[in-house]
Amino acid sequence: MTVTVIGQLFLHYKITDKLGSGGMGVVYKAEDTRLGRRVALKFLPEGMEKDPQALERFQREARSASALNHPNICTIYDIGEQDGRHFIVMELLEGRQLDQLVNNEPLELEPLLEYAIQCADALDAAHSQGIIHRDIKPSNIFITTRGQAKILDFGLAKLTGPNKNSGETAATMDHLTSPGTAVGTVAYMSPEQARGKELDPRTDIFSFGAVLYQMATGKIAFTGDTSAVIFDNILNRAPVAPIRLNPSLPEKLQEIINTALEKDRDMRCQSASEMRADLKRLRRDSSGRSQAVPVAADSSIAAATAALTSHVSTPAAPAASHHTSGSSVVIATAKKHWATTTGGLLFIVAILAAAVFGVYTLITRNQSVAFDHTTLTKVTDSGTVGLVAVSPDSKYILYTQRDSQGQTGLWIRNIPSESNTQIVPAGDVQYGGLSFSPDGNFIYFTRNSPENRPVYFLFRAPVLGGDPRKLVTDIDSNVTFSPDGKQLAFYRANSPETGKYRLIVCDIDGGNQRDVLVANLPTPNPQISWSPDGKVIALALVQPTKDAIGSVSALDVQTGKQTIFYQSRYNAINSIAWFPSGKELAVTFSGKDTAFTRTQIGIVTYPDGNFRSVTNDLNTYNNVGVSSDGKIIATILRDIKYDVYVIPFENGSDANATQLTFHHPSNNLTWSSDGNVIADSDFKITSYSPKGGSSAPIINDSEHPSAAAAVCEGKYLVFSSAFHTADFAVNLWRSDLNGGNLKQLTSGRRDTGARCAITGNDPWVYYQDETNADTIMRVNIDGGQPEFVAKAPSSNDFELSPDGSLLTVPVVTGPLQFQIGIFKTGSKEKPSTVPFDFRSTGVVRFTADSKNFVQVIRDKGVDNVWLYSLQMKPIRQLTHFTKEFISDLKVSPDGKQIAIQRGHTEADVVLIKDAKQK
Repeated sequence: MTVTVIGQLFLHYKITDKLGSGGMGVVYKAEDTRLGRRVALKFLPEGMEKDPQALERFQREARSASALNHPNICTIYDIGEQDGRHFIVMELLEGRQLDQLVNNEPLELEPLLEYAIQCADALDAAHSQGIIHRDIKPSNIFITTRGQAKILDFGLAKLTGPNKNSGETAATMDHLTSPGTAVGTVAYMSPEQARGKELDPRTDIFSFGAVLYQMATGKIAFTGDTSAVIFDNILNRAPVAPIRLNPSLPEKLQEIINTALEKDRDMRCQSASEMRADLKRLRRDSSGRSQAVPVAADSSIAAATAALTSHVSTPAAPAASHHTSGSSVVIATAKKHWATTTGGLLFIVAILAAAVFGVYTLITRNQSVAFDHTTLTKVTDSGTVGLVAVSPDSKYILYTQRDSQGQTGLWIRNIPSESNTQIVPAGDVQYGGLSFSPDGNFIYFTRNSPENRPVYFLFRAPVLGGDPRKLVTDIDSNVTFSPDGKQLAFYRANSPETGKYRLIVCDIDGGNQRDVLVANLPTPNPQISWSPDGKVIALALVQPTKDAIGSVSALDVQTGKQTIFYQSRYNAINSIAWFPSGKELAVTFSGKDTAFTRTQIGIVTYPDGNFRSVTNDLNTYNNVGVSSDGKIIATILRDIKYDVYVIPFENGSDANATQLTFHHPSNNLTWSSDGNVIADSDFKITSYSPKGGSSAPIINDSEHPSAAAAVCEGKYLVFSSAFHTADFAVNLWRSDLNGGNLKQLTSGRRDTGARCAITGNDPWVYYQDETNADTIMRVNIDGGQPEFVAKAPSSNDFELSPDGSLLTVPVVTGPLQFQIGIFKTGSKEKPSTVPFDFRSTGVVRFTADSKNFVQVIRDKGVDNVWLYSLQMKPIRQLTHFTKEFISDLKVSPDGKQIAIQRGHTEADVVLIKDAKQK
């Protein structure tokens, strides 16, 4: 097919561009004129339209893939024919094929496992439907820009079982894939495939093992100058051990690969589901989750048994644990004094006592620690869940879910029947908190409105649906209920006094409000939970003092006295929920061990304040609820899929966006003077070139997380970090653009968010002192005594104009009134204020000439960049994206480009169950 088809209609599909071609097809980008969506059209190459075998394989691909509905298999929408041209209509994918991604280099372990688990899940789905792919190879696996693996090209698939077309005769099968004929790509064939034997799903396991080998090593498992040599290697020789080619690989991954590449299929990994489980287990274990306690106890018992059965002169096997258990101490003591005893009886008694003690220790230890071993069950699969709550009887889960148009609604799920019902229609709103009333008859939720996004209202509705009733205006937290169900509590910030928050208790319908606590507003706002005995309300505070970044306190409901029972220099506590015993709280936390980028589940005891983690993996969790029996923690599992792009200042779109990172979300963006983008992610600060796509590390410290902030005078990088601080204080540091010549600029407890500009003759670094109600300070680039600039208690973000003349912060100008304050740096004049566009996500930045703003506007679930005047009046739309969100942006120094972080978060409800509970 020639380029003349561009612009033509095939049925209702308009061809817009050519994507690529191969031996079995030519693929074009097209627009579905009926549904208004972009699709891909795959045509048979010219000259093959009349080849019945090629046409049959082409149609087989459509039939096979269309029988499957799986997120990791390319979706087939339709099959059509016009003027003798046969085509398949399929999902349009953006990204790269796996062979292009590997490109002779091994993948990092985290994305490798993620892609492998997704592929194994897809193969399991295909095999369960009686479909064998038979051509699994890197070029048939596509990795989207969202980091999602997609299996492609089912043209050689074998259909068995219920999906086998009854019209597909034996003769048809024979001329396509008759026994004795090797079908597939040589280097990835299984031994039975190479011999032309009858195939079952285990052939795909071998091929996928060869793909996994290549992902782990960057090398093809079976190579040779001719097909005959490759066949010989597949049939008779094992590939080089993966760890020899990539010594950083876990031994368990090599074991998984070797099991998949067993030449005897009876000794091979037997199913894709088994392989998926092994990969998931490896992902969990590689994140540091410990299994040492039961192993240590079992090893002690095994050592005692070995000593009894082998004779006293044979030393017992050493325990696997690095610590010494009570039983191994007894054994060692008995052996040391064996020579002085009158016989072997005492030694045997000691050994038996040790074994009994080891068993007793194992049993009692396992009984005493809840959620020491857990199971995780995913109960939604939309990927667009935001918040979750559990009903008092543990039969229902309440959750928010975003639809394809970006509208958010409220859903309820009955756990026993696994049925879902939407109880509040979707709208252009955001939810802040969900709760059930203690009697389980009503749901409570906080929600804003499209006209006034910063202000949240409290609503109540019947549990099975009905018109919500508004109870409270201006609420800044979740709500929590007294055990008798007669009162509820929430907090309200910056009203009536800026920089303060009030914890309020009121009747169940919002009446008779009274202040229980008035305190300085921490960063960010606290989360609350009323204790089962009704005596205290627990508050989770982030940055509560200069000596702690997180704490949980107990507020006496009657006296208003607040007692901190847990605080940490290393863990920020985000959300909390009491267990029914009243002795523990489930919490979400982030901190040093999670690089502040992953939020995990933990437990804090009350009142002694001991902390332990429940999860320690590569996922992110937010929001917790606890079932009434204390056996289940409900939470949201989130997969953050944001990446950094560079777009033109005018008319940015998917088509002209240059992607700089791949599945590595960053927290801060800035530009260097030579046109590179500097971003931070997982402890590292890296410089990315928009031109060549190369990257270079600047700061890479595995012990101290660092956040990129600004470039000063074109030669210094200023960043926030916890370098060289035993108490994990976060200060501002300066380095050369290559990371050398470190210099500490501040010495506060939590100094963040630096911006640089030359004011007068001096280059100043402006920053936030988060321990002092978000005070804006400045310090000279060469260090010295910091100076006070402004108070911005309602803001966790500010912006400095490139010429250093203006400073902006969101401010509260009155009850339910929000505007942007504009300060003139170096002046004591009262700041001017401009209206706040309530469609804005809050990301507001200056243009390169300091004369205008750019900001992110969200409309119908899509973020775009707009140009605004300094009076906050819209000038024009700069980008034209049709999907995804934007979390940060920065205009280049020459004003010609914008660096953005863009993507989405996939989030679903999961239930974490105590595995020891019945």
